[in-house]
Order: sequence, then structure tokens, then C-alpha cells
Amino acid sequence: MKEYNVNNKDYHDLLDAELLNVEKRSQQLTGWLLAATIVIMNIFSHLGRGAGMEDVLGFTRILSIALIAWFIGTSMLITKGVYHPGFKYLNLILQVSTVTFYIMVTAKLVDANFALSSSAPLYYLLVIGLTSLSLSPLLSLLAGGFAAGQFVVVYFLWLQIEIQATAPVSADAAWIQIVLKSLVFIMMGIAAMFIARSSRALLEKVVSQVSYEEQLNYIEEDMEQAAEIQERLISSGHPGDCIYNIETFYSPAKHVGGDYFDIIVKPDGCCLLVIADVSGKGYSAALLMSNVQAIVKTLSSQNYPLEGMVGLINQSIINTSVRGRFLTIFFMELNPDNHTMKYINCGHNRPVLIRATSEIIELEKAGPVLGVIDDYPLEITEIEFLPKDVVFAYTDGLSELRDKEGKQLGAEKIIEVLRLANQLEPEYIKQFMLALIYEHSRDAEMVDDLSFVVLQTKS
Repeated sequence: MKEYNVNNKDYHDLLDAELLNVEKRSQQLTGWLLAATIVIMNIFSHLGRGAGMEDVLGFTRILSIALIAWFIGTSMLITKGVYHPGFKYLNLILQVSTVTFYIMVTAKLVDANFALSSSAPLYYLLVIGLTSLSLSPLLSLLAGGFAAGQFVVVYFLWLQIEIQATAPVSADAAWIQIVLKSLVFIMMGIAAMFIARSSRALLEKVVSQVSYEEQLNYIEEDMEQAAEIQERLISSGHPGDCIYNIETFYSPAKHVGGDYFDIIVKPDGCCLLVIADVSGKGYSAALLMSNVQAIVKTLSSQNYPLEGMVGLINQSIINTSVRGRFLTIFFMELNPDNHTMKYINCGHNRPVLIRATSEIIELEKAGPVLGVIDDYPLEITEIEFLPKDVVFAYTDGLSELRDKEGKQLGAEKIIEVLRLANQLEPEYIKQFMLALIYEHSRDAEMVDDLSFVVLQTKS
């Protein structure tokens, strides 16, 4: 799957917001957990108190209340939405210092050897492990180093003196124990750093995926809207005041396509049928076709002659298309007064004329495609279009429709179906053609836009 652009500002903003939310939740969770831990520590301290310990326990109680108030207070502030990134560093100092103080109290209540060998130093590991929840590798590394540093300092400045006073022989062994435990704290900090880094990378990947899916949903919604707009534009080819029975079909290979058809009643009373196909598919073809449609509608409303319309469209394609884009288009101007039809075929599939007498005629005269040469050679053909005659015009998406084996439908098969349906109304001819499309393609993938128009004089 395509990766979301990591240089995108929205992506970085979303990632920063998610990292900040994770950091807030980790600090909040750590605050509640350490507050509960301090309460438990005080309970055990009071259970193990001895004579003359009232001053120590009193100071411990005051300090514990202050720490509990801080941890709970910061957690509640985070719940209210008040947070500063500097909180995590201040909290880290207080958390590690709380464990150090607990070791000192344990040494005072029992003895220094017990303080160093009991569960008290393990709370350093708890604090270090909790820092990985914030997904900050630096914070985890600092936690390990800070815990090791405080553990060594408290032993060197205080506990070492007590151990030497009670058991001088065990001082060297105690130093080994201190160094080993300090190394464990540092290694734990490094491990927490890698855990935080891995978790952060995983979050970045998740945010990248979410961002990409949001972008994809936006594109899909935009494509659906573009398809709806194009469908409305193409559906405009059904004028209510037209004296012809008209049936149409349009199916783009993608959301939008390069096929276009229109039936326009001109101010002089003539009816203009247009069907066109831009080379290629998708948005670029649809964009070029919308330009052609605008030109056709504008010029038709001014009774512009077919020759001039073709010349302007040809020049527009040459000026605006890129990478060899070209256009095939068929114009048919029907005059209901004298029952004639003038047509120009610019490289398009040959439409089929079905006479009321059942005669099948392919409108063979055609020129080159538009958008290739400047001096376009025009050739206008005029023939009769009598009542009950039918014209069937289509794009190459129909004739080149493939089945599962890759075999094309072909113009001969289209003419064969039209010969069978030659006495029917346009709506039934359409149904015959749709049945042919279904029978031929079945579940084969459509690779090109497909359109056709069936037009017949009402009376």
C-alpha cells in the first residue's frame, strides 16, 4: 500500500497530537499509580516503626502527603486539559527521588543492609518501566541514568557509613551490590528506551495509515462527486422539447470517463446529436471532455455551423491536450422540416442508420481524429432521415468490449443485433444491446468507457 507523504504538514500535526495524547495518558496513569504506591509504602513504614521513629515517620508523612497531592493534582489537571511537556521531566525527578527517600526511610526503620537488599530498590525499575509508556526514548534513558545515579549517591553519602559502622567486612561486598544494581537500572533504562522507540515507530506507522486512509476517503468522495457531476452533464442530453425518441447508455471504466454524448435542440429548430471519445480514461480524459462539451453547448446555442464548430474544437484540443491526447467525435444535425441529416465524423466509430424499410446503412464517410493536425480536412455529408428511421451511435468501448478470453465484440455483432431489432422502438433496441453487452462480457473487467445513443423520429 502506498505510504502517506511523511512531509505533509497535516501528517506531522496529527502525529504530534497523538504523541502528546499518549504522553498525557502515561503521565496521568503514572501519577495515580505512584500516589497509590506512596500510600502503600507509608502503611508498611508505620507497621515496621520502632521506638524513637516518630520524627522520621512524621516527616515521612508530611512529604508523602505533598507527593501524593502533587501526583494526584497533576493527574487531575491533565484530565482538565492542562498539561505542559516539562511536567514529565519534573515528574521523573520526583518519582526517582521518592524511591530514594523510601530506601532511606527503610534503612532508618530497619537497617542499611535490609534497605539495599529488600524490595525498595525495585521501585526504581517500576519508575523506569513506566517512562516507556510516554513513548519518549530520551525520558526512559534519563530515568535509568537518574535512578542509578541517585542509588549510588545515597549509598556513598549515607548508607555506606551505616554499613561500615555495623559490619565493616561487608562494605566491599555492598559496593559490588550497588554497582551491579546501578548497572541493572541503566540497562533497564536502555531497554525502556528501545521499547519507547519501537512503540513510537509503531504509532507513527498507525498515524501514517490513518492519515493515508483519510486522504483516500477524501479522494474517493471527490471522485464520487466528480462522477455525479459528469453523470448530470451527460444526462443533460435528453431535451424535453425534442421531437425524437432517444435512449442512451453510459458506463465509465473508472469513476469518470472520456466519453460524451449530447442531444441539443438548436435555436433554428434543428437537433444536434454529438457523441465523442477522448483517448485514455480517468480524470485527464474527463477534464478534456468537459472542455469539449462546453464548446459544443456554447456554439450550438449560437447556431454555429458544424464546420466552424469542428475547427474550433480541433484547435482547442491541440492547444490544451498533452502527451498525444486526441478526440474522436461524431456530429449529426437533424432537420425535422425537410427530413435530412448532415453529419461529420472525425475519426469516430461508424454510426449505423436503420431505415424504416429495415435497410441497415453504416455511415462510412469519416475524417481523421481531432487534436492531431492544424488544417483539418472537413467533409460534411447530407442524407435523408425519414420518419421511423433510427440512428445508433456508439463509442469504441462497445465494439472493443472483451470477454474473459479477450475476444472483442466487434462492429459486425452490433450490426447483427440491430438487424434483428430493426422494427423496434429505441427503448427495446437499448435492451437488446444491453443484453448483448452482458452476454459477451459476463464478469470480464471493463477496460474502456462505453456509451451509445439510439435516436428515432417520433412520427
